[in-house]
Amino acid sequence: MGFFTFTTTTAGLRPEYAWIPTLLVAIYGYYVARYPQIRHEDYTWDKKEKKRVVQLTDLHIGDIWSERDLQDSLEKAEHLDPDIIAITGDLVDGMHHIPESVYSSLKNVDIPILFVTGNHDGYHDRQTVIDSLEKNGVVVLEDETKIINGICVHGVAYKTPWQQTKEQIEKENVDVLLKHEPSVTLSDTAVAILSGHIHAGQVWPLHLIALLDFSYVKGTYTNGQGLLHVSTGTRLWGPPLRIGTRSEIFVLDLVPR
Repeated sequence: MGFFTFTTTTAGLRPEYAWIPTLLVAIYGYYVARYPQIRHEDYTWDKKEKKRVVQLTDLHIGDIWSERDLQDSLEKAEHLDPDIIAITGDLVDGMHHIPESVYSSLKNVDIPILFVTGNHDGYHDRQTVIDSLEKNGVVVLEDETKIINGICVHGVAYKTPWQQTKEQIEKENVDVLLKHEPSVTLSDTAVAILSGHIHAGQVWPLHLIALLDFSYVKGTYTNGQGLLHVSTGTRLWGPPLRIGTRSEIFVLDLVPR
């Protein structure tokens, strides 16, 4: 058949073209890692005003993700018109020192930004990260509660035991809880919890390994009164590539009953 004769392989391609599917998967994997989708959920509360919380998490600013990625994520969050922006840990990758100039885009945001630590924030120098954020106007909550724009928010320091956290939020009538790891007991909780950490496994099917340590791996869970959202992450750790998962920015609307 001359021109129409093809040498078949197990992939259905000539050997010299076998790299094409790999390249296409890599391009798509980078796209879904670099450009987060917007996910949205409503949560009813007892107050009369509607409020909006936008969650960013697991940005991992460092060797791969840069100051530009932080600025881009903040701009996307601002465009969603929230009352507060919550960053639930792993803002930095933690493999080495991050220059303070990298944090400068945070102080240009007019919306209050709240932050809780994740594991990567403490790998190099946890206190330096906290100090740099506070210098740029971020409210760092380490086992603390603050009312900001009418929302009572409690932030959990990384590795604080859940039982200790549960006792605190029951005393303080907390509306929203920020906790990096989704190591919670949702069954007896009446609060909206925002977490990250797991990246939905990042590359399918690694989420199955996460199920060995966590009951909640990705998405929104509810027990009828409390809510837990485990974000897939605004960026991710390691190679900038996702397969079977997607980066996200999460929007939580607190809606009157």
